[in-house]
Amino acid sequence: MKQNRKNLAGLSPRPSVANRISSWLEASPWRGTALLLSFTWILWGRTIGFRLHYWDDFVYLFQDPRLEGLTRTHLRAILAKPFFANYHPITTLTFLLDRSLWGQWIPGYHLTHLLFYSVGVVLVYEFFCRVLGDRFWALFGAALYSTHTLHVEPVAWLACRKDVVCLAFYAAALLVYERYAGRRDRAMEAGEAWPWRDYLLLAFFTALALGSKGYAAVLPFVFLARDLCSSPRLNRRQWLDKIPLFALAGGLALITVHAQDTSSALLKDMSALGGLTAAGRIDVLLKIFSLYVGRSLLPLSLNANYLVGSGDWYPEWGAVLGLFLLVAILAGFFRLRRSSPAPAYALALFALPLATTMNTFFTLRLWMTDRYLLMPTIGSVLFFAWAGKTLQDRRPEPRRANRVAAWAFMVLALYAGLTVARTRVWSSLIWLRSDTLRKNSDFLSGDGPVSAAEFVSKSSGHSSPRVLLDYIDDLVVAYEKEGRQDEADAFRGILRGVGRGGRDQATAAMNAGRPQEAIPLLTAVVEKGEWGDEAAADELGDAYAKSGQPEKARQWYQQSFMLHKKRGLSGAAPLVNKMALEFKLKNYPQALETLRLLEKEAPGDPRGYIFEGRALEEMGRLEQAYPCYEKAEKLPDSAYAGTQLTPADLQRQMGSTAQKLGKTGEMRKHYARCLRLNPDDPQRAAIEKILAQPHG
Repeated sequence: MKQNRKNLAGLSPRPSVANRISSWLEASPWRGTALLLSFTWILWGRTIGFRLHYWDDFVYLFQDPRLEGLTRTHLRAILAKPFFANYHPITTLTFLLDRSLWGQWIPGYHLTHLLFYSVGVVLVYEFFCRVLGDRFWALFGAALYSTHTLHVEPVAWLACRKDVVCLAFYAAALLVYERYAGRRDRAMEAGEAWPWRDYLLLAFFTALALGSKGYAAVLPFVFLARDLCSSPRLNRRQWLDKIPLFALAGGLALITVHAQDTSSALLKDMSALGGLTAAGRIDVLLKIFSLYVGRSLLPLSLNANYLVGSGDWYPEWGAVLGLFLLVAILAGFFRLRRSSPAPAYALALFALPLATTMNTFFTLRLWMTDRYLLMPTIGSVLFFAWAGKTLQDRRPEPRRANRVAAWAFMVLALYAGLTVARTRVWSSLIWLRSDTLRKNSDFLSGDGPVSAAEFVSKSSGHSSPRVLLDYIDDLVVAYEKEGRQDEADAFRGILRGVGRGGRDQATAAMNAGRPQEAIPLLTAVVEKGEWGDEAAADELGDAYAKSGQPEKARQWYQQSFMLHKKRGLSGAAPLVNKMALEFKLKNYPQALETLRLLEKEAPGDPRGYIFEGRALEEMGRLEQAYPCYEKAEKLPDSAYAGTQLTPADLQRQMGSTAQKLGKTGEMRKHYARCLRLNPDDPQRAAIEKILAQPHG
């Protein structure tokens, strides 16, 4: 027995859970990736079944004329032109591919969306492995990043495609820089050649990240911070590395800011924030910074629309807390960068991406939103993982190390639970709009859908600021989209009771043939700047046109066009209506002018080319008309969706024009195509009679 005890005492203790998992992960590099992907898809797979949220996602997917077909024209427009106050050509290309692949099937778009997020998460894992040198804690950090509750908004909402696409290339750039920096430093010590191939790959991923979303412009600063954490003093090569990257980031940043400024995504009127003096701006920014730090650590009270600057939105001590946190992060970075590079780098990875979204110099309409933390949380979870690894290293005894691992799993479980609960809110239009309304009012508590009866009973004695009425507008759309017309009508009644809802009454008047009744209602909508005022201005043009006042109709169509552009939307709809008015009045030169503007605004819309040809024909310029139809002929069939035209209509028109020009062969070809595309064409008998005539 004594001998057995001696043998047992001589055995080494069993390794900790973290060490055993780390050894298992190191045995095959794919094990960690497989686990992480499985975890990510189990957690987020339900988002594939989510519908459109009818905010920016509908605009990006179905109102961008550049997505009408996979053609050179559309590709050039994507690379050359901004849309909806954004210039992110790489992201737009993913939407174009989705439109070409999935059409109207929304789950396909969510599938692509989740694939980009998954790729980003896996690359974050590989990046953490290099920074921490421990696969268990790298996997914990990546899993924590994957499940972070702040990511519900960018993962569940298709309009955040630019965020998840940028994440994939942003994380790739971080990973490639780790490899490049190591090889560069070793090459300098050994006097070997500079690893230019790695640098080109780095520049490539940086460019893709910048083309996905503008806030990747911070990447050169992140690389600089990494070098400061690995070198006591930057050398000449480390400085030279950054110059091309800074130039690339600066150029893309200027294009992005210009796109936002020209489309009114940047605010010039600061009245909503009390005039926003320099001191006021700093106060707001410090409060937001403290909130961002807090939500990155414990993601509670999340909201799709934070009402920054409205009333007592945050106590004054929040600015003091924000200043303390900012100073602590800066001091922590410079204090730790030599002794503990990993946490110093984590602090930089958190703070630097926020610089592009904090409205320090430019003023975005949104001051605070969850998706702005998609990149910064790389830094916060890296800090968590480093802290866990450090505690384990300081207490290597298996029992104590296992306690640290247990705490890590508890934190992961907490985040997962919060994420599942928050994802439920984003799964339903009604839940999401109701959650926003509840959290931004001072009289609605609880959770779940808000009914009109609940709103009426609880809002008694409370004023309803304009922003809450905007949220009720959103609820009306939500209830309609989910088939709850009773609640939609009840909320419309609430809006009418406070002087809103003019568009609904105007639509009823227009449908009843009373355009004069619709005019004052629609005018009030535009003057008050209510939701959908750009569409109301377009309808005003229709109302004046039906009332026999073409000059005022033209003015309102122009006003609608300007409002569409101000909102960052395509102005094709009012241009089409103005063109129809000019055709009705037989003002073909003015119709031609409008049509050429339509072709620039929506190069994938066949109506611009077809009606330009018809206008030229009416003016007796047949030779110039035919090439217009040929341009329309090159567009894909999908471009005709929602235009009230078909490819068969175009072929019939081309056949008629070719007949007038004496091009018999072309005429027969187009007429035959017309009947092949639409055997029930209304002019089938006349076309068959022409085709039956002897050829030549």
